[in-house]
Amino acid sequence: MDHAPTSPARGSPFSGRKDYSSMGNRNTDSSIVRANHYSLPSYDPQYQSTPKSKGGRPLGYSPAPPSTAASSYRSPSPNRGTPPKGRSNSPTRMYNGSPPRQNYVTDLERSTIEKQRKELQLLIGELKDRDRELNDMVSAHQKQLASWEADRQRVLTLEQRCSRLEGDLRSRSEELKHMHTQIKVVESQDQSKSCALESTQAQLVKESERASQAEMRVEMLNEKNESLNTSLRDISTNLGHLEAREQELATLLQLKDKDLMEASSHITEMSAKLKRLDLTCRECQKVESNLRREMAEWKSKYAESRKEIDRFKEEMTKQQADVEAVQDNLRRAQNELEAAKKDLILSAEREKRKDQLLELQRSKQERTDQELASLRQIYERQQRDIALLQLNLDNSKDRLRSSGGELELSGPRRSSSPYRPSLSPRSSPIRPLPSPTRGNPGHENALDGNSSFNRSSDNDNLSVNDLETASPTSKLHRLLEESRQMVASLEEHTTLPLPPNTSKQTPSL
Repeated sequence: MDHAPTSPARGSPFSGRKDYSSMGNRNTDSSIVRANHYSLPSYDPQYQSTPKSKGGRPLGYSPAPPSTAASSYRSPSPNRGTPPKGRSNSPTRMYNGSPPRQNYVTDLERSTIEKQRKELQLLIGELKDRDRELNDMVSAHQKQLASWEADRQRVLTLEQRCSRLEGDLRSRSEELKHMHTQIKVVESQDQSKSCALESTQAQLVKESERASQAEMRVEMLNEKNESLNTSLRDISTNLGHLEAREQELATLLQLKDKDLMEASSHITEMSAKLKRLDLTCRECQKVESNLRREMAEWKSKYAESRKEIDRFKEEMTKQQADVEAVQDNLRRAQNELEAAKKDLILSAEREKRKDQLLELQRSKQERTDQELASLRQIYERQQRDIALLQLNLDNSKDRLRSSGGELELSGPRRSSSPYRPSLSPRSSPIRPLPSPTRGNPGHENALDGNSSFNRSSDNDNLSVNDLETASPTSKLHRLLEESRQMVASLEEHTTLPLPPNTSKQTPSL
């Protein structure tokens, strides 16, 4: 890869800021690193090495029995003589029966077993680290759940307290409304009483004016009566003097009598009016006394109502102070509720991020399981192919042995040539394939020398070459060589240059 993402330490899953935008790149990098780190030489470069059996040899390994090869070399035909001494000690027989070949195979098996053990130890260590990280995450999650539950209980208690305070506020507001209505009723009653008082005072003023007018009329009538009495006295004293004028005055007297009659009737009317006015004045005095009494009562009631209003005002001021304190508490509680809501939102975001991380880990685990399943399937397929190839090889050997009697008649060289592909180092179908990166150059040179020697020995006889090209073992060898070349080319194309630090990095949690 061109760049390697830096990740925090393995023991701290939540240390540092998490970059979720590059999580996909890190997952791909970690999967490539893991695939390249645990890859061993096999037929397919993107899969792991083939597992070994308990005995240290690969599964399906069935070495050729040495007795058959020895018997094929030691059983000369009765019609022929013994083979020449130069042919009896062929280099192919010495190489196939030599111990360095077995030592190389055992060393290679031991190295692969040790590598697989190291890989298993690394996998076990990584699984332990992942288990430890998951335990840390679970403990942190439990702590956050406990803190969330405590915050939830505190929010519930605050909600209950707010509901109780709201109920008190409603009751106090209802009481205040009731007191306001009572004050309005008392003020309306006071206004109606003041209006009635003013109307009665106006009526009293009018009645007093009427009484003063009646008194003035009575005084005028009294003055007239006195003047009339004086005139009567003067007339009585002047009777003698006015007897002459009696006749003249008779008419005048008659007229005066008429006037007197009218005046007397008027006086009687005025006296009746005076009596009526006296009665009305007494009634007005009684009404005035009653009104004064009622006015005193209303004044006392007004003073009491003023005292009650002052007391209610003091209570209202106290209640307003209590209401302000309750409002301050409500504001504080609302601020605390907002802070708790923010904490809940942050905790929900953390939980979402943790769930996303867990889903990523699950997807990684599923991918590794799928890779293991595909590796198992490929391994089983390879084992089946190897078994089929072994069966084909055994069948070809049986056919070659059956046709061995016919081939021995052609000459001493043809007695050993049919078995040469099976004894050559290329004929082993179960030989572990050397990787292009982990090959042994000395061993490859030795194999090339042996193969060139086999080619030179095969070129000695054209009939043997025709037989090898026509036999199924040569086809099998060719197919194996082609598969090796394809595997090597695939490994060269698929292997990518990795930086040195990518094998030590783990995906950041």
